[in-house]
Amino acid sequence: VLFTICFMLVFLFHLYFLLLLFHVHEDLVNQEGPTCWACLKPCLLGKFVECSKYHMICKKCLKVEICNVMTSDKMIIQCAVAICTGEISLGALSSLESSLYVDMIKRNISEKQTKASLKTIQQLDHIVSCPRCHYSAELDEDLKTFTCANTGCQVGQGYKFVKIRMDSKEGISVCSYFSRTSSSLVVGVKRIQNAARWETYVLKRKHMVEEIGEEDLKEKFLFHGTATANIDKICREGFDVRKYGRHGTSLGHGIYFSTVASYSERFSEQSHSMFIARVLCGRSTQGCMTNTHPPYENNGRMYDSCVDNQTKPMMYVVYSNEQCYPAYMIQFV
Repeated sequence: VLFTICFMLVFLFHLYFLLLLFHVHEDLVNQEGPTCWACLKPCLLGKFVECSKYHMICKKCLKVEICNVMTSDKMIIQCAVAICTGEISLGALSSLESSLYVDMIKRNISEKQTKASLKTIQQLDHIVSCPRCHYSAELDEDLKTFTCANTGCQVGQGYKFVKIRMDSKEGISVCSYFSRTSSSLVVGVKRIQNAARWETYVLKRKHMVEEIGEEDLKEKFLFHGTATANIDKICREGFDVRKYGRHGTSLGHGIYFSTVASYSERFSEQSHSMFIARVLCGRSTQGCMTNTHPPYENNGRMYDSCVDNQTKPMMYVVYSNEQCYPAYMIQFV
């Protein structure tokens, strides 16, 4: 009996000693550190990091910021404090997380940095200088000029005619547009490719969109008839605002375009050729014979074009070469 009592006492003593050690260890583990600036709760000892602005962030709040980086385009682990602009370095993170976890975050950020660098390089390839004010800008994706790798190609060296098949989608569309307002028969369609004139037109378009918005841009395909002697010069240099007169000056001294193909035919009697031009009509007003430029709006801005009839215009006049681009040459009989 005495032996049994002694054995039980020894056993209870060891059990008490083990429980005491367990509680001491638990107290050390759960010992509270500084207060987290994000959630305002005490951080566990050794379970926090410090941002570049000296805010203490607990591990729980830190994981939210890490998740934001891993699942988005962000490349910086930001401080979890809402008003703080500080960052949490990967070096500080290494003291809290495993090296494998930190390496995974590093790879994620590195891949995004590489993609961002490639995107910047690609954008630089599309930067052009405005021929008017020399301001550098990036062309819109759908308006970029094609650069041909063929050394024998004429693109960028003046202009080039590209013959369009009459039965192609483009050819059918152009012929149909011409035939809406003319009974003449189309026998040929050529697309005009002039890189220099196109870039000038595109940049003018960008400037107008910035001034008046896409809705008021009113970009139209309009007809322009001319003599054979003028065709090469228009294709090479664009429409010339100084060459007024033959089309009349009823709407001022500018470049005349028509919404009706049959009207423009009278100026193409010898050549039997007609331009379909892209024209930035913008905001229009009634024209008059003395105009050398559009009148001014009430807000002090100049109108973009003049018309013969504001309700249903048949004639448009622009006073800037940059507002029009010769897109197609139509041959008809």
